[in-house]
Amino acid sequence: MVNYKGPTVIILILNVCTIIGAGHGILPLGVLEVFWLSSVLGSEQNLQQLAIVIVFVTLVGQISLLTALFMQEQQTIRRAQIIGTILLLFGFVFILGSKENEAGFITFILGIPFLYVSLKLMYKISSEN
Repeated sequence: MVNYKGPTVIILILNVCTIIGAGHGILPLGVLEVFWLSSVLGSEQNLQQLAIVIVFVTLVGQISLLTALFMQEQQTIRRAQIIGTILLLFGFVFILGSKENEAGFITFILGIPFLYVSLKLMYKISSEN
C-alpha cells in the first residue's frame, strides 16, 4: 500500500492558502473561514447562504483529511481522503461561483496548484484499486 500523507498535507495547506477576493482586498481561505464561521456561530445575518455552505463544506473536508492522517486502516484512509478531497473541490467550485468572491479569476489561477494536487491524489487512489 502506498502512503499518501504527503499529498494530503499539501492539499490541506493549498486549500487554506487559496486566495479569495473579499470586500476591497484579498485574503486566504483559512482567514475567511475563521471570519465566516465566527459570523455564522454569532448568528450575524449579513452572510449569504452560499458563504455558510462554503464554510461547512470546506471545514468538513479539512476535518476528513486531517483524520485520514491519523487513521491506521488503509481502506478507511482512502475513503476519508476521497471524501475530504471531493468536499474541498466542491468548496472551491462554490467559492468560484460566489458573489462575495470579487477576484474569481485570481482565485482560479492561484488555485491551480490545489486543483492539480487534488486531482492527482484522486487519480492515484482510484488507479490503485
